[in-house]
Amino acid sequence: MDTALALVVLLPLMGAIMNGLFGRFFSRRVVNFFAIGSVLVSFLLTIGLFLSLRSAPGEGVHTISTTLFTWIHIGSLHIPASFQMDQLSAVMTLIVTGVGFLIHVYSTGYMSDDPSYSRYFCYLNLFMFSMLILVLGGNLAVLFVGWEGVGLCSYLLIGFWFSDEAKAAAGQKAFVTNRVGDLGFLIGMLMLLQMTQGSLDFDAIENSIGLKQQDTLNFVTLMLFVGAMGKSAQIPLYIWLPDAMAGPTPVSALIHAATMVTAGVYMVARLSFMFAVTPLTLAVIAIVGGLTAIFAASIALTQRDIKKVLAYSTVSQLGFMFLALGVGAFSTAIFHLTTHAFFKACLFLGAGAVIHALHGEQDGFKMGGLKKHLPVTRWTFLLATLAIAGLPPLAGFFSKDEILWNALSHHHVQGYPMLQQVALILGMVAALFTAFYMMRLYLLIFHGSYRGDDHALEHLHKPSNGMKFALIILGVLSLCGGFMGIPHGDLNIFAAWLAPMFSETTSLFKRTHPHSVEYALMAVSTGVALVGVGIAYISYKDGVGNLPKSLGQRLPGVHALLLQAYKVDALLDLLIKRPFRGFARFCHRVIDAILIDGVIVTGTARVVAGFGAVFRRIQTGDVQHYALLIVLGMTTLLYLAFI
Repeated sequence: MDTALALVVLLPLMGAIMNGLFGRFFSRRVVNFFAIGSVLVSFLLTIGLFLSLRSAPGEGVHTISTTLFTWIHIGSLHIPASFQMDQLSAVMTLIVTGVGFLIHVYSTGYMSDDPSYSRYFCYLNLFMFSMLILVLGGNLAVLFVGWEGVGLCSYLLIGFWFSDEAKAAAGQKAFVTNRVGDLGFLIGMLMLLQMTQGSLDFDAIENSIGLKQQDTLNFVTLMLFVGAMGKSAQIPLYIWLPDAMAGPTPVSALIHAATMVTAGVYMVARLSFMFAVTPLTLAVIAIVGGLTAIFAASIALTQRDIKKVLAYSTVSQLGFMFLALGVGAFSTAIFHLTTHAFFKACLFLGAGAVIHALHGEQDGFKMGGLKKHLPVTRWTFLLATLAIAGLPPLAGFFSKDEILWNALSHHHVQGYPMLQQVALILGMVAALFTAFYMMRLYLLIFHGSYRGDDHALEHLHKPSNGMKFALIILGVLSLCGGFMGIPHGDLNIFAAWLAPMFSETTSLFKRTHPHSVEYALMAVSTGVALVGVGIAYISYKDGVGNLPKSLGQRLPGVHALLLQAYKVDALLDLLIKRPFRGFARFCHRVIDAILIDGVIVTGTARVVAGFGAVFRRIQTGDVQHYALLIVLGMTTLLYLAFI
């Protein structure tokens, strides 16, 4: 089992190396063999390890671990390069390898005409390797290596078509924004290193918590949450994710929907034992998550670019996950992470199939009537749309309602009572917005009459069998993936599976409402989802309807503000980009050009040259001249000696 665990991580690296070094010499079939085959074997090994954990005797946390080598050993600092799989990391690894495999298969059709085919799969395999390091890291240092690795791969894949300056700039924006969050993560990790006196093992961190003051723990957890905000796109560090849609659509499905952006959620859940004893940090997480959910959902209401709608939807759904974490519902957050991976990957791949079919068109207002041309894409997209809207019995219904139920009834014993009402209201409004904008998106693409370029429709690019295969599997998972989390009793097998991971935190939280209230809340949230879906259907069933137009005419300022994403990018340009560029120009023109180049470098050279010119006149080569200087020198010395 130890070898199998190591192979789960290392096989995608082997695929990346083969395609990176030799891909240009390989045929497409050989590139696929190394890229897809390595991920498939990792997925199959993960299933075997999962079954091994499931069949382990006894209750509690079951772990499979392996140590490859000692990475750092200096004095008391000891950090091994180790991997471990327990109930939590098993769920994450199944998502990464399973969804990753489907997206690799889908990519063979989507990227079939790209000249950089092997480079694409090299980057994609490298991302899989980094993400597996992150979720299987045996200590926080190894997790951080994967954390930085997925950031690098995200940069490479967002800017994959780097000849386009806008796409290259989007990659840079993602990289820099994530560095801001990573600084917080690094500060928190260094504080933990000091707390544990040289260890970043999760057990050592847990054992050191009781010895530290509350203020110290609050600071450490807040710094770690800053890291999570960057990687998982929470306000104000969400700004990189919408621009990340510049990359190939399968990349958006894998990295910016199903896996990498959930890394912050996973990290908080992994360190739940520490966050659970800091009610202040949990309150901050809940409020930030709730505000992010409603903020991003409101922007998605008016977007025309279908990938931008899904991008803001992803930011919003990540907010839901952090809302769950903030109220102490750690297993619920992971449950929504899982169902979200199914329906959001399906939505992105469906959008990719539409964009692929229309030769790159992404404006939803230039689509319509595609249901008869792309039937597989239409039905799978509809399933995923209803799932994210939260309609029963689809996957998103169970996970979303569990979040709302916990927001209402689950809170810290030392927490803030008003937090429950605020969290529930934010979640409900965000759920209403979600149902509306997702049904709007579906109707814009597939219903009404076609509003785009007739040439694109006449030469429609049908999805390949590999693309259809991935869509169908994800569509089925969007339909029935939530059944593993049916509330109450033995039916909630997902919560039962993760229960040992969070057993240490249960005593710190309490229920404030009986379970009978949950059924009433489920009915209310279903009604909210139906209202959102119904309004969207009435407005867009025949294309771009009258209701959106009238609202835009009555509230032009609000509509424009939402369409421009609250002008956050313009504000950042005014407050951050321009001042930094001005400071950079000052550094270049004054400090670099005048002070360093002019005074220090050129000035030093001129001083030396001046002294050289003076002494050069002395060195005439005339012996009589030298004799005169010697006599003058001796006379001066004698005078000074006898004066």
